[in-house]
Amino acid sequence: MPPISKPIFSDTISSETSDAYPLGSDTLAAGHPVEGSEGPLLDISIEDLLVDPDAIPSPPMLVMQIIRLADDPDVSIPKLSRLVEQDAPLAAKFVRMANSSLFSPSREITSVQRALVVVGLRSVRILALSTSMKSLLPPTAGGLECEEARRRSLVNAIGSKMFLERLDKDTAEQAFLAGLLGHIGMLVIAAEAPEVYAAVIEEDGEWPSPARQMQVLGFTADELTARLTTKWGLPDSISDGIRCRSGLEVLDSGVEASTKLMLRGLEAGCVAEEVLCGQNSGEALRVLAELAHTSFGMDLDAVSRVLLDIEPVLEETAGLLSFDLPTGNSHAELLAEAMGKMQNISLDAVSAFSRETQAVEELSQRNRALETENRQDDLTGLLNRRGFDAVLSDEIDKRLQEPQEDALGLLVFDIDFFKKVNDTYGHQVGDEVLREVGHAFRRVSRKAEFVARQGGEEFALILPHTNLDEMKQAAERLRNEVAEIMLSAGGETVSLTISAGGAAVNQVGEDGVIQRLYERADQLLYEAKRNGRNRSVIDDSLI
Repeated sequence: MPPISKPIFSDTISSETSDAYPLGSDTLAAGHPVEGSEGPLLDISIEDLLVDPDAIPSPPMLVMQIIRLADDPDVSIPKLSRLVEQDAPLAAKFVRMANSSLFSPSREITSVQRALVVVGLRSVRILALSTSMKSLLPPTAGGLECEEARRRSLVNAIGSKMFLERLDKDTAEQAFLAGLLGHIGMLVIAAEAPEVYAAVIEEDGEWPSPARQMQVLGFTADELTARLTTKWGLPDSISDGIRCRSGLEVLDSGVEASTKLMLRGLEAGCVAEEVLCGQNSGEALRVLAELAHTSFGMDLDAVSRVLLDIEPVLEETAGLLSFDLPTGNSHAELLAEAMGKMQNISLDAVSAFSRETQAVEELSQRNRALETENRQDDLTGLLNRRGFDAVLSDEIDKRLQEPQEDALGLLVFDIDFFKKVNDTYGHQVGDEVLREVGHAFRRVSRKAEFVARQGGEEFALILPHTNLDEMKQAAERLRNEVAEIMLSAGGETVSLTISAGGAAVNQVGEDGVIQRLYERADQLLYEAKRNGRNRSVIDDSLI
């Protein structure tokens, strides 16, 4: 059982709140002491387990081939789908999984290739390992109920994904896989040392916490699981997340921001698991409410909805993975029980939580304002390059989830002879030119289009649903609007023109599509400039 421990991102929690809520308390994290013991009870090491082929599970060979091929930056979806289709049962599971609530496609998926298009190449590992999960779990594990282990793994995985989807969908899918694999290490250890592990579970009356595992083993089950995922060739982010999710270890300072983000989801998934599966559900719900508010901006009602929403996805996913789950109370009943237990929190703790909630909300508002500033061009009020690229990436992801018949278009623009305007009339006039062009773009761009100033005299437009003829019309509409601008400077009238280049794409399943769009649009922009400026050149075919 992952402990209810102090959140890994402790710098977001005030010392006042940490004192009011002993998140690392003995009751929840430390387990029971091993009286008279001076070292681990079991003479076993991670290295012993990792080299024992009878102890360590491995994914089927075809699944490992799929994982390795998915890591190839040059792989194509047709090539990958042909590999999956070599195993008919596995292919059928891929299709069923892609149709499930985990991915929520807008219409039914009927082929492996379409499944891979919808879920994206980055999610292939999830499909491959999820569909082979049953073969990775030991059939028996001393003292641990395997059905309960499967339930806990699914609750953890689905909870991690649901909380993290509010911030980043791709990272949420990796967190799902990390949560799903998270208990394999504990089951392996229990299967290898059934008598001692069963005695520990009987004494404690619950799953051993990571701190208790350190007393018994000298290492944690999460560390073993992390080493296994590395052995299977999964990304370091997954092994790092599993290894650090209990709070007994911390991430290295140099890890990617996405790994730190994933750890927030894994942390929430671990506490959600305790709410729905553990004995300390009231305290766990209080900790989850605090964690969700701090990390995801959620109130208790939103947290409760996630806990209830886990149940139908849990049942559906268990069926897809051929998992038998133990019978028990519904999530509504479990949540009501946790709510009742949570009422016992002292008034001082409630007051401290209220103060922390207010502080976090103020911080969230400042962060939202800062994020708006970071994505907006100060001079024109349009999107800046960062905001524009984020929108373009979102549009690509939408098409990965649901391919479209129409095209995604990109137009790039340059103000002609802008440097000459700056040199002749000064930067104040140059700024006024940029503002007026920005106003013109805003006036004539359509509601579904996204316009940005990307820096200097460069502007750009995203057309999410278009064709080549419509792109030509849009480019000319903007070009003609800018040509109407007349400014006065130094007693002279300054007229403006722009040049444009445009490219469009329909198939977005391969990596590098954004770079190819930009490169082609820029090539055509330079062609417009070479041909005399004040014109638009749009590609005559889709990329």
